Amino acid sequence: MLKATATANIIFTEIVENNGKPFLAVTLAVSDRDDNSIRVLVRTSNGLLDAAQKGEKLIGQRVTITGDIALNSLRSHYTTPEGVNKTLQNAEFRLNYVSIERHGSRPAVEPETVQAEIAV
Repeated sequence: MLKATATANIIFTEIVENNGKPFLAVTLAVSDRDDNSIRVLVRTSNGLLDAAQKGEKLIGQRVTITGDIALNSLRSHYTTPEGVNKTLQNAEFRLNYVSIERHGSRPAVEPETVQAEIAV
């Protein structure tokens, strides 16, 4: 088992269903100090799913993720239907059993008016 922890930006989200249960498919962009980049694919049904269902803007949000790397998901190339090998622009892998921590501020919530202002 190989574990990974990274700080990344969310670049894609999509709510999908599997066996009638919704989950959030997330793609994260991770770069190192030399600007080498990799994509991390995550599927989650925790608070990020709730946020997406409520319409919260997740694209661009910075997160820290920890999980197990699915070794069979590591890839830097793909094969077209015609049988030609192509190089991905960014290598990618999938994380399983993920813990996600969001950074930064969430959208401001309008405070509820307790008592209307009284005219003087």
